[in-house]
Amino acid sequence: MTSNIKLNKTINNLAKLIQSYDLLLAIIIAVLITVIGLVLGFENNKVVPVNPASTAHYLGEPNNILKFMVNWDGPNYISIAKNGYQSIIQTNFFPLYPLLIRAFNTVLHSYINASLIISFLSFIGAIYFYIKIIKKRYSLKNIHEIIKAVLLFALFPTSVFMFSAYTEGLFAFLALVSIYLVLSNKFFLACLPLILLGMTHVNASFVIAMLMIIMYEKRQPIYKILIFGAISGLGFIGYMVYLKNRFGNYLAFLSAQKHHSWLNLSLSHLFNGVLSRDGLFFILLVITFLYWWKKQKSFSIYTLFYIIVAFFTNNSFSGLARYSLMAFPIELMLYEYFKDKKTSYLIVIIISTILWAYFVMQYAGGYTGG
Repeated sequence: MTSNIKLNKTINNLAKLIQSYDLLLAIIIAVLITVIGLVLGFENNKVVPVNPASTAHYLGEPNNILKFMVNWDGPNYISIAKNGYQSIIQTNFFPLYPLLIRAFNTVLHSYINASLIISFLSFIGAIYFYIKIIKKRYSLKNIHEIIKAVLLFALFPTSVFMFSAYTEGLFAFLALVSIYLVLSNKFFLACLPLILLGMTHVNASFVIAMLMIIMYEKRQPIYKILIFGAISGLGFIGYMVYLKNRFGNYLAFLSAQKHHSWLNLSLSHLFNGVLSRDGLFFILLVITFLYWWKKQKSFSIYTLFYIIVAFFTNNSFSGLARYSLMAFPIELMLYEYFKDKKTSYLIVIIISTILWAYFVMQYAGGYTGG
């Protein structure tokens, strides 16, 4: 009896310790999910033949055991890190991630290791600031509730892209830093991560717009909101100026999307997309848009941007599942709606985990890039 009391006391003390240090909790969750994902992907490729298409894989380090985490877009980022932008069709891959890969490679002497370490550290940072946001928004103090909320983000079906050689981890980290700072009324401090975000992915414009709307909801002066938007967009504008000098086109990244079968809109495209695998994420986005419309317009409009993106993808809504990961109001909606429904929450987590395992195996085998 005494030993049980001591064990329970030890567990409670450990829980309090972890709860007191958000970064420690973020590290534990990121490590567990990443390790499980890596093991699952590695073991899957022993059983299931990988995609034989050479374009699906990075072939530069054949003996690196983590090479299965650098598929599809990953080799493009590494190519840019090595050689810079050699073609206009590469310009839809924004420059910050390749620049970081190049910098880390000077120490690690492995482009694979460099890209994955950047993503993993970003994954930790993203979870850390997600914790800060949910604690602020929902006044959470109980570690079990914090974990419940975080798992809906960290085990989102496509979160594999946050710890693989993609920009999603870096994007999530920078976006969530800026969101947290704006929610904390540190508006101009938030401009720095937003400038970097503009050099990471075109969807940075969505985050900037959402934060400007949040500032409006906080009754900030219009002039202050406009200055915030102008400063935050400097990274994006800087990349456009570079593209004009390099390729003679400020919007080269949009031209590059056409090469990847994007920006092609038709009725058959929409019909086929809704019926595809990623059509499920489109439906989830629509539900999220409607959920937040009366609760918080900024979240609803931010989600709407991703719904609009779906109309300009290819015939199977390719990439929408991965982009939905960055539609943070989805995860917040799921927690808010299911937090007091124990059975329903458990069902949602089980479904999300199964889909997560599916996307991990699909990506590791080179069968999906998002």
